[in-house]
Amino acid sequence: MNVFELICLIEHRPGMFVGKPSLESLHLFISGFLFNNLINDNADELDLKFKKYFHDWVKKYIESTHKVSLEPNRNYVDYINYVFPNNEQRIQAFFSLCRIFFNDEI
Repeated sequence: MNVFELICLIEHRPGMFVGKPSLESLHLFISGFLFNNLINDNADELDLKFKKYFHDWVKKYIESTHKVSLEPNRNYVDYINYVFPNNEQRIQAFFSLCRIFFNDEI
């Protein structure tokens, strides 16, 4: 399983994976999954691209679509939290951003 497949599963039943869903809990769960894949040499190309590029991609995407300037060297959680006011919107935005990112990468 790669990160794309995992995120697709989580999107349909986030509470099953992270308990009470929040962007922070999703981020930690996905980071742990990627860490496991990397140390066990199971990471595929999408895992590596997500880990390396997703943070910066989200920053650029949000800056262009929301006409804001975001601090560099932060993670996607900070960027999404900055523009979406509540937990439900943040989670929906995360899954939407993932779909766009992976559509560009697949």
